[in-house]
Amino acid sequence: MDEANAIGTAFIRADLLPDAERAEVRQLLHDYVDLKVKAFQSDVEEQVRQAIDSSEKLQNDLWARATEIAERYPTPISALFVQSVNEVIDTHAKRITLLIRYRLPETIWIVLYGLAILAMAMGGYDTGISGSRSTVSVTLAAALAFSVVFTLVIELDRPHQHLSTATKAAMIDLQEDIRLSMQDSP
Repeated sequence: MDEANAIGTAFIRADLLPDAERAEVRQLLHDYVDLKVKAFQSDVEEQVRQAIDSSEKLQNDLWARATEIAERYPTPISALFVQSVNEVIDTHAKRITLLIRYRLPETIWIVLYGLAILAMAMGGYDTGISGSRSTVSVTLAAALAFSVVFTLVIELDRPHQHLSTATKAAMIDLQEDIRLSMQDSP
């Protein structure tokens, strides 16, 4: 959401730039959003990496244009635009760091699996000793609870492979808004 907002702000602020620069900057941001959406929609890790590399190249182009504009037109408007481009770059870096580089330590996974195995073994042992059918339902409930916990932990650890589409929606909506805006402009 933060990344979509930052890109949207940069796109809107591009409207304040001189005519000569406006179209090029808007096109760069349009292409950038398209790459982001493409990366979100891909499940192939290599395609995601290529989209990230391409988006970082576009960031460099966008930054070069922003600094050139700021030098050519040293106004508060150009400073705001530079600030918004900087925010786009910062939010991208945060997203990549959180999505790709930070993972739960292996120790946590080992402990989680160990606890699940221990709990299931204890439930199975208790069921075997007591011979009660009510213990079976408790064991199954525990297995279901562990399954839900594992699913949630995996969801938090790998948000780019998530079950929900909420994080994609903001960028897809932005893509559509930018596409419509570019159609409306001369």
